[in-house]
Amino acid sequence: MSESAPLDWRLRSAFADLWGQDAAFQRSLAGLYRTHCRGAMPPAMAQLRRDTARETLVQAYGDRAGPRYRPRFADVSLQELVELGAEDPESGPWALSYLAAVRRLATRSGLARWMPADPPGRLFAYGEQLIHEWCVNRAASAPGAFRPAHFAAVVVGGVYFRPPIEAPSIDVRWDPRDESYDAARARLRREVDARLAIIRAAWEASPDELRTGPPNMARDLRWVFDRVRHGRSLDAIASHAAVADDHIAESPDPVAIVQRATVRMADRLDVRMT
Repeated sequence: MSESAPLDWRLRSAFADLWGQDAAFQRSLAGLYRTHCRGAMPPAMAQLRRDTARETLVQAYGDRAGPRYRPRFADVSLQELVELGAEDPESGPWALSYLAAVRRLATRSGLARWMPADPPGRLFAYGEQLIHEWCVNRAASAPGAFRPAHFAAVVVGGVYFRPPIEAPSIDVRWDPRDESYDAARARLRREVDARLAIIRAAWEASPDELRTGPPNMARDLRWVFDRVRHGRSLDAIASHAAVADDHIAESPDPVAIVQRATVRMADRLDVRMT
């Protein structure tokens, strides 16, 4: 795809959110987690480890939200689960069962068509990775803090996130001999504010399409979603769209409008519609 990182992130997040707002998908995702993760993980996967990243934030900013431990499962990739299934007699059967459940849900929900797994070197579809990333985030969160409706958050917070605009990194250093804790925390917050100002200025100066998305982005994403999630035909989508859109209703070929828009958007997202 030729899109820059900001637009790529916006499109991916908006597209994933359509699944997050789909009631049937929410139930299936929650069911997968209940069956294969909550209380079902083998001891090696359920073993709690110190969440050093969160502890660093707690020390720097005084953030008390959430646990300071996370299960080992929260740090395991799909590829590592494949290896676990082949090599570990204790955890392997569970890993293979979980992987099969992720693949079934991705196939049934249409997510397996999002960056599908057949190009050389790509073992899992992007949609399968998102399902796993949701389960990982759910396992590492406080009870009830991460729900199926938050599915789009894995695009933003997961390992597949590319920041829309990058600012210079913050050098987190503190020498208690030369600076008090409160002074260090205030200094770090000032640095965070300065970086955010850089990002905001760059965002506001960027082309309109990067800030607002391409024309008809929400409409075209919905059409692609209806194709891959619900299997709706171009004719059905065009008929429904014509009710609310006079331009489509008055067009001599409404289906052609839908086809061009869905092909263009599917190409931008690398979605296979057939």
